[in-house]
Amino acid sequence: MLAFAGVSKNYDQAAALRGVNFAVHAGELVTPLGPNGAGKTTVVKLLLGLMQPSAGRVRVFGGDPTNPQNRMRVGAMLQVGRVPETLRVREHIDLFSSYYLQPCRSLKS
Repeated sequence: MLAFAGVSKNYDQAAALRGVNFAVHAGELVTPLGPNGAGKTTVVKLLLGLMQPSAGRVRVFGGDPTNPQNRMRVGAMLQVGRVPETLRVREHIDLFSSYYLQPCRSLKS
């Protein structure tokens, strides 16, 4: 389902990940654990296709996680569990429907 092969990610001179290898197969459930600065958020951002590794290869469903077709098959929950209080209902609908290539028609005006 997903795989990291020799993945490294650097932010300027700081290495967030160094040569990470792991795979998750169908039916498995995993979660990244570790102290602050361990690279958990970096792992998730790489899996969601929000950033590219500095080295190595990330695969989700056998393909590149930045590919829109693969991204549509992945779900993520926001780290902060609330929505911006300054947005109107229509703005919330527009924001969340923008996450999808083909949002539900009933949500679009």
